[in-house]
Amino acid sequence: PKRNPARSQHHAFRRGTPKPVFWAGAGMVGVTTLLLGVWLLQDRVNGALVNLPLLSQLSPTPADRASDLKQVSTKVVTALATEQLNQGNIPAARPAIEALLDRGALPQAAAALTPALKTEAENPTVNFLMGRLAWQFVKSGNRLYSVDDARRSWEKAASRERSAVHQNALAFAYYDSGQLDRAHEAWLQALQILRGTPVVAVSDQPRPSVSQQELTARAGLALVEMKRAERDSARRAALQSNAVRLQKRVLENDPTGFQPDTLATNWQWSKTALEDWQKLLSLD
Repeated sequence: PKRNPARSQHHAFRRGTPKPVFWAGAGMVGVTTLLLGVWLLQDRVNGALVNLPLLSQLSPTPADRASDLKQVSTKVVTALATEQLNQGNIPAARPAIEALLDRGALPQAAAALTPALKTEAENPTVNFLMGRLAWQFVKSGNRLYSVDDARRSWEKAASRERSAVHQNALAFAYYDSGQLDRAHEAWLQALQILRGTPVVAVSDQPRPSVSQQELTARAGLALVEMKRAERDSARRAALQSNAVRLQKRVLENDPTGFQPDTLATNWQWSKTALEDWQKLLSLD
């Protein structure tokens, strides 16, 4: 069977013996095929670098920079990500990797990102992006990846950087694995980071300005309450009521962004979470 090069690289790193990432053909791979793959990959990257936009030409704001990257080809974005990662410039590489992931160019993102594990093994951004890559491969049906691959990378990222984005992603991995208590804690941590104060229990009181990350955490907590209701017959009515109330608050703040059709295009939401959210909507 074929081996996924990105996952092999990821696992090799965890064993402490990272290997280069190359594309392997079907059947037995000889030295000639291996070298040919390397030459072709280098040729594609070098060719893209000829037309590579200078970083100074990209907008300094994250939203506009992402818009700029949408205007160029996958080939050029891959070359940009590769160049910046090779230079150890992780902040500049991140929007390019995210642009590849957003457009579903997973093999290209893997080819650019996984070699960075050799030199940036402790970098939280690299680990977060590696987790997202694994997560999206799982969502695409690639069985060489698992939710645990994403979870391990996100746990490492979260342990090194306080970020609501990291906590939200990690919570979805816990939720998908049925670890409701850990998912609940991670979503509370996301809210705590966003608010800057400890959060023991989520409130459904409206706030003047609510970010997308906060709404995502609130939606996740609603999912946990619904699943707990299914497991706890003694408190089912109260837990289900809490879940519905939290879900309503999320929709009041963003009535279109948290509809199932929209969430289906959101990389964070797994099939399990999306089905449970639809079930929660039906309880209203």
